Amino acid sequence: MVTTRILSNAQLFIDQIANDRDALSSVRTVFDILDSRRIPYPSRLLSVFYIKYQKNDVGVGNESFLAKFIIPKNGCFIDVGAWLGGWALFVAQKGFEVYAFEPSPIAVTILKEKAKSYPNFHLYPFALGEEDSVKTLRVRTSSLMGIINEDNSASHYGKPVQIIVRKLDNLNIPNIEVIKIDTEGFEVPVLTGAKQTIQKYRPRLVIEVHKKTGQALNDYGLESKRIQKILERMNYTWKSFFRPITASEMQPFLIAESKK
Repeated sequence: MVTTRILSNAQLFIDQIANDRDALSSVRTVFDILDSRRIPYPSRLLSVFYIKYQKNDVGVGNESFLAKFIIPKNGCFIDVGAWLGGWALFVAQKGFEVYAFEPSPIAVTILKEKAKSYPNFHLYPFALGEEDSVKTLRVRTSSLMGIINEDNSASHYGKPVQIIVRKLDNLNIPNIEVIKIDTEGFEVPVLTGAKQTIQKYRPRLVIEVHKKTGQALNDYGLESKRIQKILERMNYTWKSFFRPITASEMQPFLIAESKK
């Protein structure tokens, strides 16, 4: 029985890695497998991999279609949930001012190293939300991504870390033209805390919709409608785009533009 289970798990690992597009993706899959099986490994290995080898994540996960919406024309770019800086660095390389928000501590360390040659890159090591507060972020080691969750329903996700949360409306960032929001189910609180800023600058909003994580609802359609109601009240229109995340499931993105 034990031998059968080991062989079954080994086959699953091989299948996961075989589906990767390149060697770097395979390394990331190995980290995911170790993390999901609670197998310890030095976190320094992960940092070295992301800093030295995983230079830019633009296009990873079939998100390259967002590029034409992400780049500003004259103003600055706000990246809420910057993670390791794929989109933030993409815009910074083109010479625009970038304000990146990322609360995951190890991700911040890696992103700071990646962005050190860009004086137009401004990194804020905290989350954005509906109010200035302190919340719990649960970080999955292998991906360094985290979700903000105040109860134990996400205890399986990763180690809890106390983080600072700020309202975008309290930060007085000037000349905002594009805001990208990808906060693992915390998108509604981010929008709620940014209403005054959005009303002032009328930026394009690029929003990744999540479900069953953070404070998101359990259905993509319901969560999309919840976000759309907020956009409607702010006099925005939007288009929906989708990327495949499994053979049968598509994740939505909302690209929202001011009607004014």
